[in-house]
Parts: sequence; C-alpha cells; structure tokens
Amino acid sequence: MKVMLDTGANRTFISITALHPLNSKQFVNKSYKRVILADGYTSLSILGTWELSIFMGDMLTSIEAFVVKELCADCILGMDFNNKYKLIINTEEQMVSICNNHHRTTLTFDVSKGNINYPTRLINNIRIPPKRTVSVPVSVGLSSAKVLFRPSYKLQQRSSILMLNSSLTVQRHTSSILVHNPTNYSYSLPKGIILGTTTIPTLSFKRNETIDQQLVNKNIISLSQHIGDYEQQKKIKIILNQHAKLFDTSKPTVATGVKPHAIKTLDHPPPTSKPYYTTPNKQEENDQYRQDYPSFEIPTSYYNVVHVNKYTSIEEMHMLINHVQECTQFTIDTESEKSNGQLALIQLQTIPSRLPSLVILIELAHLPSNDSHVCVKIKEFFELIFRSNNELYSWGDMIKELDPIKNSALFKWPTLASLLDIQPHFPGWYEWALTHSESCCPKHHLDDANNVNIMSQNYLSSIFYCPRQSPYRPNELWSLQNALIYAAHIFIDKSSTVNNWAGGLTTNNSTLSSFRRKKMIKYAIYDVLSTTYLIRPISEYWTFQKLKNTNIIDLFTSFKSSPLPSLPTNKSSKNKSIKKNINPQKLFKLLDDDLELISDDDEIYLNQLIAPVTNQKHIYEEISNDEQELNITVPVNNVDLIVNEANEIIIDNNEQTEPDENIEQHHILSHQRRSIESRQKKIENETTHVEFKQMLKQNDVQYINVKVVNGLLRIGVKNEKIKQNYQQKISENMFDRQNYQTYRHHRHHRKRQQQH
Repeated sequence: MKVMLDTGANRTFISITALHPLNSKQFVNKSYKRVILADGYTSLSILGTWELSIFMGDMLTSIEAFVVKELCADCILGMDFNNKYKLIINTEEQMVSICNNHHRTTLTFDVSKGNINYPTRLINNIRIPPKRTVSVPVSVGLSSAKVLFRPSYKLQQRSSILMLNSSLTVQRHTSSILVHNPTNYSYSLPKGIILGTTTIPTLSFKRNETIDQQLVNKNIISLSQHIGDYEQQKKIKIILNQHAKLFDTSKPTVATGVKPHAIKTLDHPPPTSKPYYTTPNKQEENDQYRQDYPSFEIPTSYYNVVHVNKYTSIEEMHMLINHVQECTQFTIDTESEKSNGQLALIQLQTIPSRLPSLVILIELAHLPSNDSHVCVKIKEFFELIFRSNNELYSWGDMIKELDPIKNSALFKWPTLASLLDIQPHFPGWYEWALTHSESCCPKHHLDDANNVNIMSQNYLSSIFYCPRQSPYRPNELWSLQNALIYAAHIFIDKSSTVNNWAGGLTTNNSTLSSFRRKKMIKYAIYDVLSTTYLIRPISEYWTFQKLKNTNIIDLFTSFKSSPLPSLPTNKSSKNKSIKKNINPQKLFKLLDDDLELISDDDEIYLNQLIAPVTNQKHIYEEISNDEQELNITVPVNNVDLIVNEANEIIIDNNEQTEPDENIEQHHILSHQRRSIESRQKKIENETTHVEFKQMLKQNDVQYINVKVVNGLLRIGVKNEKIKQNYQQKISENMFDRQNYQTYRHHRHHRKRQQQH
C-alpha cells in the first residue's frame, strides 16, 4: 500500500478501495459529513471512520482514519499520526523515522517510482475556428498543484488539432490548455473528452544550492538571441528563467539515463571504463562472501583521507606535498563515471616509513581552473608522485587506465616513475604458496596414545585445513576481491564499483546523498589499501602462514623493494613439466575385476604415489600383525594439486631431494627396506587397496569405482555436482607421507584397543 505523509493535513485519510473487500462497507462509525481541504474550496465526503493498523517496517502502528471515496494515494497520514509517533523527516537523506515505546525505526522515501497520472477532461463543448489557437478550460483530479501536461497521443493521431507539452497550474480542480486548429475549417470537441494526462513532478529532496544568476542570464541570452521578435524573445527568457538551475553550468549535473551509456563489450571492455553493472548473481555472490568472511578493516589511526578538488585549501596542498616528498612507494587506482565511462577519480595511497599514511582521492571532475594557485600545487603534487625512482603499485594496468588524461596538463607523460601491476603476478604466487602452505599440517599430535580418542570417523577433514585451489585457469587474472578471500580469508565489498564517481565525494561539491557518498569513499579507500596489503606477499613470495602472522604495520610502511617475479611465457610448457613429473612406478596396481568403466564427466584424477605392488602370489614367512603394522610403511612423496582446464584434479608428484644420509644410517635403512620386502605377506596387495579406500571413506568420499589409467588414479563419482564438491574436499596432502603414517598409526592403536 502506498502511504503519503502530509504535514498539511490534520487528520489521517484512507481510500475505500484500499480497504479489504470484506471490510469496505463495515465502518466503525458511519457518518456522511464533509471536510474542507487546505485550499479552502475543495471538500471531501467522509463515508465513516476506521481503526487502521499499519506495519511501518518492523513496527506496528495504529490510528483512526477517515474513509473517503478517492485519494491520490491509498492512504494519507496526517499530523495526528505524525505527532503520535514522533516522526522525523530527513529530506536530505530521503528517510523518515518513527518512534513507539522508545523504539525507533527508519524507512526510506519512495519518490521516484509509480508517478500518478490524472486525466485532463474538457469541461465544455467547444468549437475552434480555422487557423486559430484558443484556451479551453479543463478539469483535473487535483484541488491545487503545479503539474505537467502531456497531450493524448491517440487524440492527436485521429484529429487535426495540436497541443503541446506544458506546465499547468491547477486551482479548484480546473486549469486551461491551449489548443490549435491548423486546418481551413472549424473543429469541434465534445464535453468530457480526455485531452491528455497530468503528472505531479517528481519531488526533489536535495539540499538547496545557490545559483550563479549571472551565468544563468548569460546562457539564456545566448540561447534566445537568435529570435528576431523582441516580444517572443522576452517570453522565452521568462520561461527559461523558471528553470534557472538547468542553465547554471558552474556545477556539474550528472544525468542518470534509462539506458547505460557505456557499451558492454563482454570480454574486451574499454581500458579505462568499468561499465559492467552488477548482476543478480554478482550481488548474491558478494552478499554470500560478506556472510562467510570477516570484513577487511584497517584502523583509521593508520591512515588519513584527503580530498583533492576545487575546494582544497592551499594549506592542505602544502601538507600533501611535504608528505609525498618523503615517500617513494605508492599504491594507485582509478574509477570511471558509470554514465559515460570517463575517468573521474584517482586514488593514491602513500607507503611511508612511519604511519599514518595518506589516502588521496583526486576528483578529476571537480578540479579548480588551470590558472588558480591550487591547480599549480596539484600539478606540483603529481610531479612528485611520478618522479624518477618512485614505485607505483596497482591492481590493473595503470598505463591503460591513465591513458585518457595523459595529454592533460596535470602531469607529464610518459611518467618517470615505475608503474608496477601486481595483478598478473598473483596467480603464480598463489600456486607457489599452495605448495608451501604450512596450514595443512595436523593440529593434533598422534604420538600420544591418549590423543587417539579425539579422532572421529571424519578425523582427516576435522583436523586438517588446506587453502582452496584456484577457481581460475592457469595465469588467468584474479579479481581483487577473490584474491583477498583465497589468500587471506578477508572480504572487501565491491558493490560500489560501478557508480557516479563524477558526482562529487564531499558535501560542498556533491549531488549524491550523504549515505551514498560515505559508501563510495570507503570503497575507494579500501581498493588501494587492499592492493597495498598484497604487495609484499606477492613480490617477496611469502607463505600464507607468514602473511597471517605479519604485523599489519609492516604491510603498510615502506620496505626494500624486490623485483616482481617474471611471468610465465606460455601454458604448454607448464603442462609438459607436469606430465614429466608423474612417476607411474609409484602408482597402485588395482586389480579388481569388478570395476566398470566410468564416464570422463564423472572422474576425479589423482596421482597415486604409494609404492608399487605386483599381482604375483609369493609365499613369505609368517610375521605377527603388530610387526607388520609397525614395519610395513609405504613411502609416499609430497604432492601438488593442480586443476586443469577440463576440471580434473591432478596430484603431481613433487619429489624433493632428501638430505644426504651418513653411511651408517644408509646401511641401517637399506637393511630395513630389504627386510620389509623379503617378509611381506602375500595379502599386502589386498590390504593396501583396502587401506586406500578406507582413507577415502574416512573423508566422506562416496566413490563408485576406482581405476588407474595412464598413470592417473581415477575415482568415479555419481555426477558433476559431486565432483565439484570433492575438488574442494580432496586436498593434495591426503595421500602424502605424513597423512598416510597418521592413518596407519591411528589404525594400529584402534586394533590394539579392540584386541584388549
């Protein structure tokens, strides 16, 4: 139900059509009286009263209302309601808050949707002479208002009369419209015919701004000077002056069109424009990330925000210049205006030797004139930023992003500073960090028999945590949001990416609401802070554990720069190296005759790195169960998990050279290995296979069948959805030496407990 707040009405009214059909004729108090509206002329017939219960947000309110036949809205809440619930109307933020029993709730205005159109009817029969324009009286369903009139398209199509869009003043439900008959014969219009519709202009609750009247007069004179007739020129000026704000070009006006102005070019967007509007899927993904991960927050004492625009003072520019003179490392980013794709904002963060740093927001659409003293200082500021030996880090190619303003007078191009894009280096670092992750180690030590009881059926999944595999293809560029989530498990809100960045970010130059400005400013700040957070881990090849344990101050203060690692040349060489590293001699030889062939769509590929066994039936001497459990330890190497383009999980044998053993240790180990091989029982083949399946079951991997093909262990699962789920669950460490020994140790203790 649409409700109108009317501070000029003493009582609350509701339309009979807004009531439930069962209750529309059952009034608490039927009374047929009339009330006079504020114009002192128009009256409304009261059909009765009704006790209303209205939910305002999460608050239940009640008020007695007059029931009337027709209203411009479903319900009008008057001052009786406003006083009862202590309404506070915030026109700047377009919000209203109500209070009930010390509980206050806030609602937003609906000022831009559902314009109400009123038919404009002819009051009398009229006859228009040929080649004449006449003013005809019309009736409108409003008592008094200034409205916009739009002629009926159908009427003008089937008749010869002409009417123009115009602004009408309605008094006592009546107004007048000019109708022109261009023909050589008279034309008649009947009483009651609809000539068009009137609409109440959309309300604007923005703060009143001063108008440069001198500039307005200059622009209006320029527009009307071509009109030869002085009287017509005078009338035109009067009409244009009624809309003076439109001709005040001293302040930018951002027009939001129905259709986006930027061309969506799919995989090849303009280098400086970010035209992609948030899709429902992106919104859901962003909201899900917000729930799943803690927000990335930096203490505000670690940085100060400075806006650079035409309102920036000389003192602020001197402070900026003095600060950047002491810095050689910076982070840079840009934002583009969504309506036209033009570069509108440059964000710079200094990386000083001591905090706080400065986050500088340069509003390109609001810079001072070139001849001003502040503009001279801004150019000096840019000269210091882009001077030789400086390093400017970014998440994206700054050469392309700054290209639209390279010919401006702000700075010299090409820049002498080094522009370092860390985005293409992230995939290589992330893959490296995965293989050197320390977080995949067990959280519990199993050497103590007392710890055995803490293990559950799913003990592997409960005590191991491994960073997730990359959701991207090899060397594909990551989004900054995903980079932080996967590398550091922290979230940054990207919902403000596409925005009216030319609308101004400070109170004295903005056409945006305060709430929206604050959200955009926070986004702009954290875009550069997030990039700074990742510079050292990527350039210095930190492990995830080191990133987690490093003091945040070390990430935001100056450091000894390291050259960024070289980027891979092509993917084919990487794939070849993966194939070479696979050692088929370290695979299970699974000989189950019952295994059926499985579809390629339902396969998960794993390198099986347990020592080979044969199908030969050897007879060896009997040994005890305990001795077998403790001695038969199958060596399993460390492995890397790789996701290829076919959504296959491949565990690569990443053998590392063990340190040289001394001669005595070498003989002891060699003797032990020979002893194990000579004393193996014939059932080892079956036991190893069972152990492998049990490890999968203990990780809740519901496989259909298992088979070795071309050096890869294929685990068949039911469908694609399950396969994708197991890609997250099955880590590269599941079958390494440490996990395998942990499994054998646990199983050994469990058997001993069962025997006792």
